[in-house]
Amino acid sequence: MRPLGATPSLAAFLTGLFLVMASSAILGAAEASRYQIFILALAGAAMITAFACVRPDLFGIALVLMLLVPYTWSPTIRSAPVPLIMLFALPAGFAGAALVVMRGQLRLCILDYLVLAIFASVLLSEIATGIGPGVLDAHTLSHSEFETILLPYLAFRLILAAWPHAISRLPSALMITGAVLSLFAVLEELRGTNLLAHSGLNNPQLAPWEISYPRAGGIRVAATMGHPIAFGSFLVIPLVFAFAQRRWGLFALLALGEALTLSRGPYIAAIAALLLCSVVTGRVGRLWVLLTVIGVLALFIGPVRNSVTNSFHTGTTEHGTANYRSELLDASLTSLTPWGKPTGETRELYTGHQGQSALPDVVSELALMSGTQGVLGLTIWVGFLLAFGYTIRYARRHSDLLLLLLGVALVGEWVALLSVALITSFEYAFWLTVALTAARLSLHDEPREDFCGLVPSTRSTPLPGT
Repeated sequence: MRPLGATPSLAAFLTGLFLVMASSAILGAAEASRYQIFILALAGAAMITAFACVRPDLFGIALVLMLLVPYTWSPTIRSAPVPLIMLFALPAGFAGAALVVMRGQLRLCILDYLVLAIFASVLLSEIATGIGPGVLDAHTLSHSEFETILLPYLAFRLILAAWPHAISRLPSALMITGAVLSLFAVLEELRGTNLLAHSGLNNPQLAPWEISYPRAGGIRVAATMGHPIAFGSFLVIPLVFAFAQRRWGLFALLALGEALTLSRGPYIAAIAALLLCSVVTGRVGRLWVLLTVIGVLALFIGPVRNSVTNSFHTGTTEHGTANYRSELLDASLTSLTPWGKPTGETRELYTGHQGQSALPDVVSELALMSGTQGVLGLTIWVGFLLAFGYTIRYARRHSDLLLLLLGVALVGEWVALLSVALITSFEYAFWLTVALTAARLSLHDEPREDFCGLVPSTRSTPLPGT
């Protein structure tokens, strides 16, 4: 039997051809219609769906590469900016949902339940407080979380459930995306300014994400992701894959991009993930590579060195922002109400130590908006860490290197989120990685002899150290 999704069938090809022809006819009709935007959107959705159905492997690569599109170019739809990766994923997500229902092949795992639980805790807070016009209405936290957590995750998850053979292509696509963004970051550092600051394609609603962030004699690069911490947190994922595959040139480029963000939270997350990767793969000998790269970056790149050392010097900006985060956490926990303030009027607590707005971390955000009930949300968030650990253990037992590395990368992301909330394009990259892990984990429940992946499944040969 041909593996599902290995090559496009004749029926899939003819379906795709029909959709392309139909789209062409629709495009022609749009020119003479007053519903041009709607018709063009419908035609675009049809072509994206055809692409996903006919070549799911290439569609998966294209989906990841959409992270290269600047976040500030996101169009506003129904009063909220929507990144292009989401517009690209939604049509395929609906098609994937139809295929999954027809095949009855969706197998839920612990990660799926945790995502649903996070959203349910937000709904519980809003229902209990009775604040705002109503649950899921515009400008409520539940509406925001639906659009930025639940909807992206479901779209990515359904795509990967419908076309599981796309899974094996995504790690390479993530590394390519990270490398391109790192090159962009180097150019940004050399120019000394955000290269997208004056782009004519920028959405005015996203102007706060265009600014440059000076620090320690340089600028904190953000590439196309709107903020240095978002960019640095994303790079943790491709760094793990490049490190595990011994692609040292690529690893050095990604590490340079990480260093130029001058973001200490992602630094710690990346180091933690790479150390964990060395331990769980039984290849501790590779640590000399990691230590060498860290030493070179810390000693020979002035802004990196200054950013780290200034964190320990009173009166510096770096020391002040570190204090701010501890003060924010303290203010969040001491300002708890029974059910929180889910409509977001607690944002005044985000004001920094010098009256400047700064980004909260996930813990503070959950505490501020969900109150004492937020303990449930925090418990769920700790549940994610336990689930990532379970994923690593399960992958080691079943000799699935791809699943193992995904689990390691997500542990690193969990650490990064202790210093920042889910923001900009990074938010979608994070949920895509969680959905990828859930899809891969669910494949192990299927009665198949092998899995398409980073390396062939070798169930009789455990990973080193297992």
